[in-house]
Amino acid sequence: MNILIAGGTGLIGRHLTEQLIDNKHQITIITRQDKSAQSPPSYKELTYIQWIQEDIDRVMESTDIIINLCGASIFSKRWTASFKALLYSSRLKPLDQLIVAINKNPHKKRLFIQASASGYYGSYKFQKKDQPFLESNPPGSDFLAQLANTWESSLKSIDTTHTKIIKLRLGIVLAKDGGAFPKLSLPFKLFAGGTFGFGNQPFSWIHIDDVCQVILHLIKDPKPGTYNLSAPDIVTNKELAQHLGHHLNRPSFIPIPSPILTLLLGQRSILLLKGQYQSPTKLIQTGYTFKYPSLTKALKDLTTK
Repeated sequence: MNILIAGGTGLIGRHLTEQLIDNKHQITIITRQDKSAQSPPSYKELTYIQWIQEDIDRVMESTDIIINLCGASIFSKRWTASFKALLYSSRLKPLDQLIVAINKNPHKKRLFIQASASGYYGSYKFQKKDQPFLESNPPGSDFLAQLANTWESSLKSIDTTHTKIIKLRLGIVLAKDGGAFPKLSLPFKLFAGGTFGFGNQPFSWIHIDDVCQVILHLIKDPKPGTYNLSAPDIVTNKELAQHLGHHLNRPSFIPIPSPILTLLLGQRSILLLKGQYQSPTKLIQTGYTFKYPSLTKALKDLTTK
């Protein structure tokens, strides 16, 4: 199939592109730099276009599947007013361009896969493990929830005559080569690892391989709707620290107090001091089996050289 990926040069995009090519799909990545001459010979199935509406419109005519992974990292900078505006624009502007291209030819059958985030449900210090969020739960009210809700609501502009829409609410993606895991593991490697704050906050996570395999699974048997993408092993931040310490053979008893994290990180400290549990039950009901269902199994892979 012809697959168009927006945000294909990011962490998920890089891993996903390799998996899709291995499965004999033809990939086009929209990028802000011209990389068309940089595709390696083994990636003859991969081409690049820029964020030019005319080019997106042209490619969309033959596109079967659109995967939108666009969005600036919420952890990369302090949440100043200008950066909050960037978090919105980096998600909404690319999505608007994709929607324009889709709606110009609404009668071609397509699948649209949109990445969202578990932050949709809001962030909490305390949440009962036996009451995780389901896809039917309403959005929260904090900044991250408003961001995710606005992002998802924009999809209502798509002409769904022949376009199926799938929304993926991602937990924290764990990968060796980027994202949260290297940052989380660094203090432990320096013998300074421990919990963030009291350690009772929820931690919804998913291994990068499962993210890619879920998308492949939904491509093969597309069922429109919203899916929580988190592993079924629900853990607290304290449990995460204990597992990390064990797998890295490092101590895990040096807590970082909440006031220090707030001082260092500002508003984005919410990412470490709060969280949410979400259930992947709906995804499992589609027949998907997690490659890394437990944190122990995931960390064993991620900490192996």
